[in-house]
Amino acid sequence: NRFDQEVGGAVDIAQVLGVPILGTIPDRRNQSARLVMTDAPESAAADAFRRLRASFLVSAEDIDAGVVGISSAVAGEGKSTVAANLAAALGQAGRSVVLISADLRRPSIAEIFDRDDDFGLLQVLRGENTIEEASQPVGELGKLRVLTSGGRIRNPADLLQSSRMQRAIDEARKQFEIVLVDTPPVLAVADAIVLAPMLDTVVMVVSASETTEAEFNDARAQLRQARVHVLGAVINRGAGSTDRFDEYFRDPATTSPTTSPST
Repeated sequence: NRFDQEVGGAVDIAQVLGVPILGTIPDRRNQSARLVMTDAPESAAADAFRRLRASFLVSAEDIDAGVVGISSAVAGEGKSTVAANLAAALGQAGRSVVLISADLRRPSIAEIFDRDDDFGLLQVLRGENTIEEASQPVGELGKLRVLTSGGRIRNPADLLQSSRMQRAIDEARKQFEIVLVDTPPVLAVADAIVLAPMLDTVVMVVSASETTEAEFNDARAQLRQARVHVLGAVINRGAGSTDRFDEYFRDPATTSPTTSPST
């Protein structure tokens, strides 16, 4: 383990970050569905997000956190997919939630939810719309609303650090029980760090087989310097295929047993 540079499991991540592991999401990179809470609600991945929802709510309510950033150390760890499915799971549980797409360089929330991105956070920050006007309801997911990016810009750090962004967060806090903010990766650009003072806490998404200890340590150091509380970590793309997890969720009527049940 001393020579292994990959963060490979819950014990490793807990030791590196020093925060609780909120949940583990099985590896679904060979699956087409990204919003599993609606596209594959009976899958093991959807169940993993329900378990993440439970631990998230307990942890967030313990510290009275209403505005939560979802981030990662580097790009490609699946933070936006985790943010989208966590928001969907919270909506399904009847929580009043808004998911804000604050990754203005590489936004993907609109694509995940198959929503129009002609207006969103950028228009709110430019004073053209309120959050209520710009956010879009997701009818099948209870009280969930999605505030897409409204486009993309090359250098959004100044805009994200502005008083208008603070007012937008304050407005969302008043209107919704939970505000999830999909932020850019911590080490990629300054955007996540400039947003940090506006957040109550941050959840870090970690790709189980790809994130290195050095990357995680660097991200942790920057978040500490920004004085932002880390609520916990979500291990994404957990070890093993989803096949062995999904086996439990298959309809017994359509599955032919190959072995006798154990007693």
